[in-house]
Amino acid sequence: MDLKEKIDMLNEILDTIKKYPENLQEKVFDFLLDNQINTNNQEAGSDNIQQGDINDDKITTSSKKKKKKATTTTSYTNSYKPQLVKNLNLRPDNTKTLAQFFEEKRPEGNIQNSAVMTYYLEKILNIDGITPDHIFTCYMELGKKIPAVLIQNLRDCSSSRYGYIDFVDGKITTSIKGINFVTQDLPHKDKK
Repeated sequence: MDLKEKIDMLNEILDTIKKYPENLQEKVFDFLLDNQINTNNQEAGSDNIQQGDINDDKITTSSKKKKKKATTTTSYTNSYKPQLVKNLNLRPDNTKTLAQFFEEKRPEGNIQNSAVMTYYLEKILNIDGITPDHIFTCYMELGKKIPAVLIQNLRDCSSSRYGYIDFVDGKITTSIKGINFVTQDLPHKDKK
């Protein structure tokens, strides 16, 4: 698919999402884009989406052939309600506490906070299978303001703009870019 075809595809998607209420447009856009990518540039079936097929948790297409769920990179939605991981010890005796690590790294903003939390959990505490609940527990431990939509914060942190974490199938890991960011770029140098 050349650049012109990609632009045409995006314009078609943008025209289609305007037909939906504003609160659903982002989900419809994600669905249509994922559907287009997953069908290897074949007909995406965007004309088959009906208003009743969209709710807060998933988007499905109505087709005479079959019903198909949208593929997403995580099983979480923006309506996800985080919970504390009660057995998560963020004040271990044998290494730095989360608070000490944060004091040392001094991240700025929720994107950097989430990147540092993920790094700490994975590389310092050696936790495998980090979830949004682990990140929520870190925010609570530190007394930091929790992002209004934690899942979106994690998606942003894993986006191509930042790329500090990988957030796939509900599991969070530190990316190479995130490791370099936490170990090499933090704390930020004082600006003079």
